[in-house]
Amino acid sequence: MKKIVFNLGVSLPALLLAYILFPFLSNLYCFYRVSPEAVVKEIHQALQGFEFPTAFVRVHTGRPLIRSKNENVIYVYGGSSLIVTNSGAYPHNVFPGKLQEALKGKALVSNFGRSGMDSFYARDIFKYTCKIQKPDLVILYAGHNDYTNIYRKFVRRHYSLLKGTLLRSILRARSRFHDNADWHLDYNFEPIVDSYCAARGLLAIDFNEFLQYDSAAEGYYQDNIRQILGYAKENGISVLLITPVGNLYKKPVGNKALLQAYERAVSIPDYSRRIAMLSEVRDRDFLAPDIRAKTPMLRFLRTLEDAKNGIHVLDLEQELMKIEFSFNNDGVYDYFHLTEATHEVIKDMILRELKKKALLKERLRP
Repeated sequence: MKKIVFNLGVSLPALLLAYILFPFLSNLYCFYRVSPEAVVKEIHQALQGFEFPTAFVRVHTGRPLIRSKNENVIYVYGGSSLIVTNSGAYPHNVFPGKLQEALKGKALVSNFGRSGMDSFYARDIFKYTCKIQKPDLVILYAGHNDYTNIYRKFVRRHYSLLKGTLLRSILRARSRFHDNADWHLDYNFEPIVDSYCAARGLLAIDFNEFLQYDSAAEGYYQDNIRQILGYAKENGISVLLITPVGNLYKKPVGNKALLQAYERAVSIPDYSRRIAMLSEVRDRDFLAPDIRAKTPMLRFLRTLEDAKNGIHVLDLEQELMKIEFSFNNDGVYDYFHLTEATHEVIKDMILRELKKKALLKERLRP
């Protein structure tokens, strides 16, 4: 009997340790066995020709503000950056609300920002709201979620080290985390595990592999933006595209060499060189919980300026660099949500753009 008890005392902890470690080790093995071609095929199968159902768009959009005779109508589209910030009361703490206050009596600003909005969502909401009431100007601030949504829906599960682990089961069982267990793991725990493994040489990223996923995201983004601009041109609607910006001082996840490049970059005294190197690090930070808009996307937006056809670009990244904007937690308090002070700066830049390019029409008073 004593022998049985002794054996159980030895074997049970070993079995428990195996139960905890086996899924993790299996995931680590699978990390190096992912077929990027298969993942890209899965992305295309899901997104080619994708449109949100009309009922979904109608329920989640709300109605625009209806103008009186003397007011311009401005619609603003984008993700949670348009509705979430670090202080103040919505809608006065984000740049669409600040624009409304500054243009009171001249324009009605409808903020259609929605959490998670990517270019698919923006395209379909844009068409729906323009049919309700034709705007004079559309402002689009979107791009981060085109990367983040594709990584969360299609890419991350193939590379997750915590998939099927005891930690995931515990979080799902806890009532506090039940509905958002996967989000908490991806955002709070997975980066810690990835970075720990990378620091000990257990994890190495093939950059070329992940560039294929970026390319898929950028391709769909470009197609959706062109559809928006085509529709706007056909209906005589002016568009102001704003290049999305993010926090460049977030430490990269899951790659030792990339972390070293980041540490070298932050120590550079010259502002322009430091921002350029941090941007390169951002572009290769594939395992970050939120993927920020990258250089290829920003370059694409910069090519779209076409004033004759009512297409205008506010290169927010470059304009902020002119004033040596910090691009750290002082201006972007997480990966890409802006502080209220940054929203104020953007509002002023947009007002200058509206005046410089005469984007607001003079309307007769009733």
